Amino acid sequence: MGREEAIATSAYYHAEKRGFSNNEVAMVQDWLETEAEVDSELESDDLDDTDFRFMINKAE
Repeated sequence: MGREEAIATSAYYHAEKRGFSNNEVAMVQDWLETEAEVDSELESDDLDDTDFRFMINKAE
Protein backbone atom coordinates (compact mmCIF):
# COMPACT_ATOMS: atom_id res chain seq x y z
CA MET A 1 0.00 0.00 0.00
CA GLY A 2 1.41 3.38 -0.98
CA ARG A 3 1.38 6.63 0.97
CA GLU A 4 -1.73 8.16 -0.62
CA GLU A 5 -3.70 4.93 -0.31
CA ALA A 6 -2.72 4.71 3.37
CA ILE A 7 -3.86 8.29 3.92
CA ALA A 8 -7.16 7.69 2.13
CA THR A 9 -7.84 4.46 4.05
CA SER A 10 -7.03 5.96 7.42
CA ALA A 11 -9.00 9.15 6.67
CA TYR A 12 -11.98 6.92 5.86
CA TYR A 13 -11.76 5.33 9.30
CA HIS A 14 -11.51 8.77 10.92
CA ALA A 15 -14.67 9.82 9.06
CA GLU A 16 -16.41 6.60 10.08
CA LYS A 17 -15.67 7.33 13.75
CA ARG A 18 -17.41 10.70 13.51
CA GLY A 19 -20.43 9.29 11.65
CA PHE A 20 -19.60 10.27 8.05
CA SER A 21 -20.94 13.81 8.30
CA ASN A 22 -20.88 15.65 4.98
CA ASN A 23 -19.10 18.57 6.58
CA GLU A 24 -16.33 19.56 4.16
CA VAL A 25 -14.23 21.10 6.94
CA ALA A 26 -14.31 17.82 8.89
CA MET A 27 -13.39 15.82 5.78
CA VAL A 28 -10.40 18.05 5.08
CA GLN A 29 -9.41 17.90 8.75
CA ASP A 30 -9.54 14.07 8.64
CA TRP A 31 -7.29 14.05 5.57
CA LEU A 32 -4.77 16.54 6.96
CA GLU A 33 -4.52 14.81 10.34
CA THR A 34 -4.07 11.44 8.69
CA GLU A 35 -1.50 12.81 6.26
CA ALA A 36 0.52 14.14 9.20
CA GLU A 37 0.26 10.76 10.99
CA VAL A 38 1.47 8.85 7.92
CA ASP A 39 4.35 11.25 7.32
CA SER A 40 5.33 11.11 10.99
CA GLU A 41 5.37 7.32 10.93
CA LEU A 42 7.46 7.37 7.78
CA GLU A 43 10.01 9.68 9.36
CA SER A 44 10.20 7.92 12.72
CA ASP A 45 10.15 4.31 11.56
CA ASP A 46 12.11 4.63 8.32
CA LEU A 47 9.36 2.75 6.50
CA ASP A 48 9.28 2.71 2.75
CA ASP A 49 6.19 3.95 0.92
CA THR A 50 4.87 0.44 0.26
CA ASP A 51 4.27 -0.64 3.87
CA PHE A 52 1.41 1.26 5.46
CA ARG A 53 -0.61 -1.59 6.92
CA PHE A 54 0.08 -0.13 10.38
CA MET A 55 -2.23 2.81 9.56
CA ILE A 56 -5.27 0.60 9.05
CA ASN A 57 -4.85 -1.00 12.47
CA LYS A 58 -4.09 2.34 14.11
CA ALA A 59 -7.26 3.97 12.73
CA GLU A 60 -9.61 1.18 13.83
